[in-house]
Amino acid sequence: MDDRSQAAARRTTPVFLVRLRALPGVDMSELGAPRQTGKWLRADIPHTGWRSIEINDSGSMCEMCEVTPITYAHIMQHEHYPLPLECGCVCAGYMTDDPAAEQLREVIYKWRRLQLLHRTPIEKLRRQGWSTTR
Repeated sequence: MDDRSQAAARRTTPVFLVRLRALPGVDMSELGAPRQTGKWLRADIPHTGWRSIEINDSGSMCEMCEVTPITYAHIMQHEHYPLPLECGCVCAGYMTDDPAAEQLREVIYKWRRLQLLHRTPIEKLRRQGWSTTR
């Protein structure tokens, strides 16, 4: 690709997807297995087949590995486990068998939070159905 087509592709790609490719950290696909602590060691708790219900910023400890402090909690639910678990992005990725999707879900959540924080008062009024008197 030449420089023009790369620049055009960058303009059409949403910001959160561009940032996702540039995220620093561990490439989860290269890891052989999740952290061997906490509930990962227990045989009575399912390790795969979970689904993500929501993401919130609880700022607690990951309930699956019981080691990692997390800022954004992925609320995970399984049909064979009675309670939902608040997990970090890495553990949630292993629990759903799709680490990239969980990472993307967290990036989109952060992007939406930023959009809500930086919205102008006029945009808030328009979303509520307010319009001018003209």
